[in-house]
Amino acid sequence: MRKTYYFLLFFYSFLVLAVIVQYIFSLFDFQWQSVLGNFETLQKFIFFIFFLTLSITVLLLLIMKFVQVVTLSSIR
Repeated sequence: MRKTYYFLLFFYSFLVLAVIVQYIFSLFDFQWQSVLGNFETLQKFIFFIFFLTLSITVLLLLIMKFVQVVTLSSIR
């Protein structure tokens, strides 16, 4: 896979995670001002979102590779 595919997959994971976070914030009536107002909370939030996005990307890559291997082995 080319590097652009990795970036697109990471970007897609980030967008999906952003929608989920926005929904959770509205569901539990959290305020963005409380997250953005406290620097320590903001650091923890960014760290959590980045690594959750990275883990979703790795999971999707593993699933894609597994499907590719199964497909190629069934063709052979």
